[in-house]
Amino acid sequence: MGIQSRIFRRWRASRGPEGTKSRGMTDRLDIPQRAFFATTSTFKMISPATAAAFSYAGNSVTCIALPREPLGKIYLNGTQLKENDEAQAGWKFMGITGLVASGSLMLADKAISDKDDRKKLNALIAGTSAATCGMFAANGFCKDMVKPEMRIANGIMNAAVAGLAIKALIDDK
Repeated sequence: MGIQSRIFRRWRASRGPEGTKSRGMTDRLDIPQRAFFATTSTFKMISPATAAAFSYAGNSVTCIALPREPLGKIYLNGTQLKENDEAQAGWKFMGITGLVASGSLMLADKAISDKDDRKKLNALIAGTSAATCGMFAANGFCKDMVKPEMRIANGIMNAAVAGLAIKALIDDK
């Protein structure tokens, strides 16, 4: 029986007929202190590999599914080069490569059982995500052509993934 069911049964038992208070009972519920922390012990944090895979997959699907012009309007500030076949192919290849990376991370996350290999994977994710965050913050193309809100969103997302991977390294997971 769950903690919430026990609490409700105690409350219901403290009530008299038709919801009136029984003699000597108060409205105070005796909630065990661990009730507030019951979910933290069973909560499992998303793995760094899964977080990175989801972040790559979202951008990748967008690059593949949308034609470059609408994608450029969402992502770029309008100062980019005019559309051409090379740029169109570049966006599509970038999307395909990102999906391959996402799938590879998910497979590696499931397949790795050795602690040292897990550390290597988390270090790779931390480094890649931190470098990507740095690119969005300092790269000339990103500064000049990517919309500020997209730079910020991608920077925050990659910083969070890097932080998650670093936390896993520190926690030795």
